[in-house]
Amino acid sequence: MVDINKLENDARTHALKAVDLDSKGKSEDAVFFYVEAAQALISVREELISDQQQQQSKTTSSSSSSIDLNEIVRLIHNYIKRAEEIKASLKSKPTPSLHLKNTSEKGVERARYLLTQALDQDEQKQYEAAFKLYEEAITLCLNEKKTTSNTKLKEQLEKIAYQALERAEELKHTELNTSSHIRLPSPPRDEIIQKEEQQPLDIDQTNINIIDKRAKLSSHELDVLRRGSKINGRDYVPFFSIDLRERFAYQTPFIDSHGPLKLAPKQQTHFLRWARPDEIMSEPKMIMALSYFSIKQDLISDCSFVASLAVSVQYEKKFNKRLITSIIYPQNKQGEPVYNPCGKYMVRLHLNGVWRKVIIDDTLPIDHSNRLLCSSTTNKNEIWVSLLEKAYMKVMGGYDFPGSNSTVDLHALTGWIPELVSIHHADSAFDKDKEFDRMFERFHAGHVLITVGWIPELVSIHHADSAFDKDKEFDRMFERFHAGHVLITVATPNITKEEEERSGLVSSHAYALLDMRKIGVHKLIMLKNPWSHLEWKGNFSDFDTRNWTPELIKALNYDPKLQVDVDNGVFWIDYNSLCHHFENFYLNWSPSLFSYTSCIHNSWPSRQGPVKDLYNLGDNPQYVLRVSPKTRSSIWILLTRHITERQDFAVNRIFITLFVYKNGGNKVYYPNDIKPLQDGVKTNSAHYLVKLITDDNDSNGQTLYTLVVSQYEKNVDIYYSLRVYSTCQFTLTPVPDYYNPRYQQEITGEWKGKTAGGCQNNVSTYKNNPLYQLVLNNREANNYIKIELRAPKQFQVGFEVICTETNVSNAPGEFHKTESGSYRSGFCVLTLDNMPGGTYTIRPATFDSNRESAFFLHIASSHPCTLTKLQ
Repeated sequence: MVDINKLENDARTHALKAVDLDSKGKSEDAVFFYVEAAQALISVREELISDQQQQQSKTTSSSSSSIDLNEIVRLIHNYIKRAEEIKASLKSKPTPSLHLKNTSEKGVERARYLLTQALDQDEQKQYEAAFKLYEEAITLCLNEKKTTSNTKLKEQLEKIAYQALERAEELKHTELNTSSHIRLPSPPRDEIIQKEEQQPLDIDQTNINIIDKRAKLSSHELDVLRRGSKINGRDYVPFFSIDLRERFAYQTPFIDSHGPLKLAPKQQTHFLRWARPDEIMSEPKMIMALSYFSIKQDLISDCSFVASLAVSVQYEKKFNKRLITSIIYPQNKQGEPVYNPCGKYMVRLHLNGVWRKVIIDDTLPIDHSNRLLCSSTTNKNEIWVSLLEKAYMKVMGGYDFPGSNSTVDLHALTGWIPELVSIHHADSAFDKDKEFDRMFERFHAGHVLITVGWIPELVSIHHADSAFDKDKEFDRMFERFHAGHVLITVATPNITKEEEERSGLVSSHAYALLDMRKIGVHKLIMLKNPWSHLEWKGNFSDFDTRNWTPELIKALNYDPKLQVDVDNGVFWIDYNSLCHHFENFYLNWSPSLFSYTSCIHNSWPSRQGPVKDLYNLGDNPQYVLRVSPKTRSSIWILLTRHITERQDFAVNRIFITLFVYKNGGNKVYYPNDIKPLQDGVKTNSAHYLVKLITDDNDSNGQTLYTLVVSQYEKNVDIYYSLRVYSTCQFTLTPVPDYYNPRYQQEITGEWKGKTAGGCQNNVSTYKNNPLYQLVLNNREANNYIKIELRAPKQFQVGFEVICTETNVSNAPGEFHKTESGSYRSGFCVLTLDNMPGGTYTIRPATFDSNRESAFFLHIASSHPCTLTKLQ
């Protein structure tokens, strides 16, 4: 829920800060805080009006404010007016000179930070680490004192050194007394994966109500995660709890051992050098005040990433929950990211199935005017956007970013569940009204992050069968958006220059969705262009003189006449226009919507199974999903392919999907014998989401599904994670494999001449087909056998199995004769369970006689067996 008292406190804090900065002549910073104060009050006003409408039939209101509505409107007007006055005056004034810290001042800052970090370690009883940091603080103070003649700085250095020395001496004689503490070296830490009892953090720890059904990972899963650590030639290891004690304080500025990032072509044109924040900013700060208005994209083609930052900030401010700021380290005791004068930062990103650590230094690309050549904020001393972008671009292979989409970016930043909603299906109408309503509710509840944009080279092999219901989709988004369940972005398709000029929209571009409103018959959406300029020119734009009414202006507290000369990239657009001009909604859903989750990490070697699975799914990875719904339950299944090379983003030719069968959890061999409950659409995106609703179960109170991973023209090994989110209890396990790899046999045969006898319809020649003998030389009644026949796909093939002798009487799986079923193109299979030991004959055949070809007869068994040719 939205905390109206928090919004009011934010408004008061920002206003006081603005007035203080204004009085001190710090005009640019004052403008920012005036605008933020006004924006916070606008949110307060919206919540109060909404609450009053809901409480009309009641005598009291559930929300209250110390300021009445008229006073709120007056303050909003005054703050915006003062901000505009300052901006106008700044245009006529010369740029003030920038005061930068000298080398000695920076040394004092690092020494103070070393002392702070030492005290933190001391408090956590990490005495050896604290002692080392105290020593380094003392050494740095002594060295810096020799190089400065500034008396004030010398006094500061002496004070820091004295504090460090005093506590270090105490530790030496108490906690580090060698007579009572034997100090031995610790074994080195495996930087890729620690031993199995040290499990990586694969769930956002803020979602503490989610119950993970699997506490430990297998050794194979740890190996899969280890392989997924190497991305673009660099290791990004899983994030462990021990990483919360990462060292950030050093005597000299930290330098990333991986070196500088590769620049984008546009950056190279303007590039002068790499600079640290304290070389171009007077007072660097991690965050001055979170604001989606201040975020701006620059020369890098990462609009989807910047839009993702904007919707994350909007959520964090609205619902007072740390979402994006929680992934940046170091942090203070309140969990807030802080500026590090030593220049080292750690960012936690959800990549390849798990949270991973990304280490960067704080060097940023600048031009000859000391202007940043990367995304930033309009606050010239604020660095959080630039650092987050640098960490993400490092993983992606450099600032020369090949492009992405916001569901991928937001999943990496937040771990929220990605969903793509295509507005323009080939064979169906997009119901934009219903989609707006859906996003609206979840957005305002803080359950979803939303951006809009274009997916570079995102291809689906087949269009989904389901129609896009515009009204239904709006309702879904509207509800979830306002409940805080979903983050939303949107994307434009590839449009011409003429269309860009006419509409004000950018071709193939992502936009952040900041607000959704229903006012009378109107459905309105607020979007932000990551460029922080260029706005929509159509219905309900600032230039629209036809659709804006006094009622709408009052309801939205938005006067387009005042905004005409303000191009900050933020604008209103009606839902109909959005659905006409945009291509996709990108939704990221809060995992907190689900009570239970579980994940399996696995690999699929290219040698396993045929290149295409049009006829045989038996070699595909398959899983049993066993759910126990007591009421109507929601189950979401996310398949994530691990991406480790830049080419996977730039020119992705690997297509994945997931089929879901409601078949009692049995293994699936033939793709279409049973119609899939969810017929997967093969996509080259890294993520594929399936959503199920279940409210029925069998007599045991359970429903069993089979999940089948699929590729299009498999030719490379893939690694993947399969995560299930559910509102009811469930288990996720691989489909049971009863067959021992040691007891597999394969024979190559052929139908040729007389032996091409055809099926049993050919009475006189059928007996001439090749004949094989299978011997199970045991007296068990629990033999499991799988028989597969493979041939060229132009041949319809099948086989029969006859029991000639059994070693056990009355076995559950005893039979005299059975068949593989209907003749099929190039492949057929028969599984026999709980059959008795004994002797059996197998006769493979083509449907038509005189069809000559080679074939493969493969046997898999739970017990030792022999397969020989009889004729």
